[in-house]
Amino acid sequence: MLAVDWGQLERTPAGEREELLYEAMCPDDAVLAAQPEVGWVFPASPKVPWSGRYEFRDTLGLYKAHFWAAPGGPACCSRAERWIADFDEFAALLRQWAVVVDETARRGWGLLGLPI
Repeated sequence: MLAVDWGQLERTPAGEREELLYEAMCPDDAVLAAQPEVGWVFPASPKVPWSGRYEFRDTLGLYKAHFWAAPGGPACCSRAERWIADFDEFAALLRQWAVVVDETARRGWGLLGLPI
């Protein structure tokens, strides 16, 4: 999940925004690890100092767990291959979202989710 200063993003020429956002999500100088760093990274990239990146715990950098937690979705806790196994895992995911939303709101920034 990417938090950005909307004002800075707005002042960035439109043709440069996409490249900067992808740089923030996956910096050129980042070491690709099997398990992403969990929690906030500020700034998300030295090239984008007005951004922060949050990696959710136990999602391997993917957002599939979020979709599996949807009401009526595959998590309806009856399939063997699931990402959200029980209420405790669902609650842990919601607590992480609270951290993301609280910090982003505290800074007066906005949130973006980009597929990488």
